[in-house]
Amino acid sequence: MTRPRTVTAAAGTAPPERSTRSLLAVLLLTAVIAVNLAQFRSVDQATVDSFDAVHRNDTADIVEISYRECDWCRDRYGLHLALGMLAPGSTVIVPATSPYAESQAQAGELTLRLTAYGRVGGVDWVGYEQPPQLLSTTDVSGSVVASGPGGAKGRPWALALAPPVPDGAGPGDPDGYVARALAAGEHRHPTRPPREFVLLRWDVARDAHPYQDLLVESSLLPAAVRVELAR
Repeated sequence: MTRPRTVTAAAGTAPPERSTRSLLAVLLLTAVIAVNLAQFRSVDQATVDSFDAVHRNDTADIVEISYRECDWCRDRYGLHLALGMLAPGSTVIVPATSPYAESQAQAGELTLRLTAYGRVGGVDWVGYEQPPQLLSTTDVSGSVVASGPGGAKGRPWALALAPPVPDGAGPGDPDGYVARALAAGEHRHPTRPPREFVLLRWDVARDAHPYQDLLVESSLLPAAVRVELAR
C-alpha cells in the first residue's frame, strides 16, 4: 500500500500564499507613500509656510520665523519686540487707568511680555488723577517709528520716540520696522540706550479697531501729564 507524500516547505522559505500577501502589502504601502508624496506640493500651496509638509526656511532664527509666518505672534508681541530692539532696558509706566491694570492676570501678562520681549528694566504702575482722555488723545502721530495693524489676537499698536531716533527706525513704513529689524538681527544683541515710556490706550482708530495701544516716550507728553505720572 502506497502512503501519500507530504510536501513540506524548505526551511526559511515562506509558503506561496504568504509570499503573495506580503508582496501585495508592500505594493499597497508603496502606492500610499507615492500618493502622499505626490500630494505634498498641492497641499503645501494651499497652506501657510509654518504648516507645510516640506518647507525650508532661509534662517534658523525662531523669533524672525515666528514674526514672519505667525499672524497671532505679530498681533500679540510686535509692540514688545519693537521696544526690545529700539530701547532695551527701558522703564515702562502704566497708569492705573490703563485697561491692563483692571486685573492681576492682565497686569501679570503685560509685565511678562515686556520683560521677555521688550527687555525692560522695570514696569511702574502709577496712579493718575486726571481724566484718561488727556493721555489717550495726545497727538504723537508724527513721532511713531514702529507700528502694527493688529488682528484677531491683538489690537493695533504704535511706538513713538523722541529724537534722536535710532538708525533704521526713521524713514520708511513704521509697519515694516519690526520685520526689517529682525531680518537684520537687531534683536540678538541690542545695544541702544534705555528710555522712559508710558503705555496708553490711544483713541486713534485703525481699520476695524476704535483705538490702538500706544507706547510713547514720556518726554513727548505734555508737562502736566509728566508731573502727574512722576508722583
